[in-house]
Amino acid sequence: MATVADESKSETDEKSEGLTNRALRLVEDLVYALICVVLTGAALALLIKAGYDLATGIGAEEGLKVTTSEILDTLLLVFILVELLSAVRTTLVERQLLAEPFLLVGIIATIKEI
Repeated sequence: MATVADESKSETDEKSEGLTNRALRLVEDLVYALICVVLTGAALALLIKAGYDLATGIGAEEGLKVTTSEILDTLLLVFILVELLSAVRTTLVERQLLAEPFLLVGIIATIKEI
């Protein structure tokens, strides 16, 4: 038989659980947001580097083949970062971790090594 004190205690426990859950979700969202900022910054920096390498490497002594290879290598890294950013965004929206973006990153990394 439940008493008024038991019901009051149960409501207090539920409120504290809800507050804890909301606080943890907020911290999780902040961490994901920071990860997004870092991934975006890294992708932009690599894009700028690829553009600079393209502009300066065309007339370089190394030759167009080496320059093109380095630029493609950099752009593959950008693509990997964008895919990871997409995975983080999907995790934020759907609240579940999807395997497909990480499989795609693995395939791209393998191609990059070839």
